Amino acid sequence: MTRVLSLVVFLLLSSMLIKAQSLGSQTDAYESLLIKAQSSLSHPDSSLLILRKSGPSSGDDSLNTEYYRIKGSAFFYKGIIDSAISYFSSAMALLDSSECDQQYSKVANGLAVVLQSAGMRRNAIDYYSKSLGCAEFRNDRNLKLKIFSNLSILNNELKDYESSQFYIDKSLTIINPEDNKMLSTLLNTKSQNFIAQTMYDSASYYAELSLLKRPINDLKGRAVNLNNLGYIYGLKDDNERSREYFEQSARIREEIGDLFGLASIFINLADLSIGEMKLDEASRLIQNAQILSSKVHSHQIELRLYSSLSKLKEAEGNAEEALKYLKKSQAINDSLVRDDQLKNLQYAQYGVTLSEAQNKVKRIQKEEELRNETIDRQRLINLLLGVGIAIVIGLLSLLIYQLKILMNLRKELTQERDEAKSNAEFRRETLNSVVHELRTPMNAVISLADILQIETDPEEVKKLTKLLSKSSARLLSTTNNILTYSRIEQGSVEVVLRPIDLSELVTDLCALLELKAKSKNFELTRVIPENIIAKVDKSILEILLMNLIGNAIKFTKIGGVDVSIKESDDYIEISVSDTGSGISDEDIENLFEPFFQGSADQNNTSQEGTGLGLSICKHYADLMGAKIRVRSELKVGSVFTLFIKKIA
Repeated sequence: MTRVLSLVVFLLLSSMLIKAQSLGSQTDAYESLLIKAQSSLSHPDSSLLILRKSGPSSGDDSLNTEYYRIKGSAFFYKGIIDSAISYFSSAMALLDSSECDQQYSKVANGLAVVLQSAGMRRNAIDYYSKSLGCAEFRNDRNLKLKIFSNLSILNNELKDYESSQFYIDKSLTIINPEDNKMLSTLLNTKSQNFIAQTMYDSASYYAELSLLKRPINDLKGRAVNLNNLGYIYGLKDDNERSREYFEQSARIREEIGDLFGLASIFINLADLSIGEMKLDEASRLIQNAQILSSKVHSHQIELRLYSSLSKLKEAEGNAEEALKYLKKSQAINDSLVRDDQLKNLQYAQYGVTLSEAQNKVKRIQKEEELRNETIDRQRLINLLLGVGIAIVIGLLSLLIYQLKILMNLRKELTQERDEAKSNAEFRRETLNSVVHELRTPMNAVISLADILQIETDPEEVKKLTKLLSKSSARLLSTTNNILTYSRIEQGSVEVVLRPIDLSELVTDLCALLELKAKSKNFELTRVIPENIIAKVDKSILEILLMNLIGNAIKFTKIGGVDVSIKESDDYIEISVSDTGSGISDEDIENLFEPFFQGSADQNNTSQEGTGLGLSICKHYADLMGAKIRVRSELKVGSVFTLFIKKIA
């Protein structure tokens, strides 16, 4: 007995160890996949392809956070902002803000960058602030510098120049003195703050300081600085120095192939020349800008170009041409305003997406907690079960005979109990369905009868009588179906197979139901060869086909119903096809179950009847040794086929 118990404990511990090793191996593989996806972010499609190979992990929040962050970054690089917001929000929701680790800072900063690009500046500031709090807690100088720089730009866009200046000054206190490129960028942002506040002397001072700090090899940055200086001195009415800086910027932009910037500078220089009444020079500069505009296809350049042309024509005294170009400028401006409005609507949608994503992640977190609790309980149950099994096996050597008897007895009692419960449940469901289906038409009959007693209008009486007849017919049909199904369940249906002419039988049934089809404004067509003989029970087959053809007519609104007979090698096939709303694959699996009624049709109308018709058809087909099959496609229609064996 001791040996048996030891063996069971050894097997249990071995199983737990193997499971732990397997989980560790899966975690390592998942982590390697994330590292590969991170390294592929420069090609976002490749990164997304790698991530598709595995969804989020089932239990590691840290790895799941990294999965969502990388996927959000990939969508951001692809320019799909709403998806980027959704995945970054999912990552954010998995983090505990109280931990304030590097991962939290990285995710919060990433979400802020995405929100900033989407124009959701206030939301971006919130997440930059969260990331900044962690960066300061961990004294991460590089991250703080990036956040300060972004916050200064954001507040500048929001016209909060005091806050923008505050973050620039904070950046300047922690920046590496040798990082001239970042220093120049900050000084240029500070200059733009002063421009917005019309403090042009301070603006020119910091703009020149920014140019001085800009590295020689940063040509694009130097061009921006020079353009900024030209703009500032133009505002200060120092046209000579303004032109000098614009021309220097133009030479650099021409060298690096920046056609957009070069066109913008030509327009700036043209405006200066118009102000000085150097109209020939202004005309030449505008022509150069027009050539570049045709290559860059920018609405902003076209807007400024037409505005300058309007000024030029006005200076030349050509009011008609000036007005023409002014109208073109206004038309482009109106188009840009509409684009901004559409963009604002899109930004609002991003806000909704962000809120939805956060709610979704909270729901997923709650489900994950419940799942983890269930797993923990199951592990405890498994452990207790293992101990119990060990004890049972230890005692089994002494109680084997008695245990076998008890197990057999328990099995029999369990089966009897389950059968009794199943029968009771089935009887309850059957009774509920029967009562419901009988009550509906019965209520209609009673109500209509009450109304008929007081109604005097002949037309209304005729209409109510028709409704009463229809409700009574439905009640009779329901009662017949219930009685038929009861006979089938009791096994009291007697089948007498005799050779009959199927062609004649089906033709008569179609003629009988043709009027019902015409009342719905479509035809009941048929393709029925003559002299098709089969050995069947005529009364049962009539009921079966009446159900199939009647259903086809009932569920068809437009198109038609077709009944056909054809012969194959072993079977005679009777097919009923319709152009109704069709049946889904899920409903087809349960179509012949008793009381199954399926989903609503495509127009959301409820299904009528007990759900016994097709079940009766299936039972009757089985009793005659026939088969019934169905093919269906949603919004196209259904085909029910009865396969009857040929006479040998």
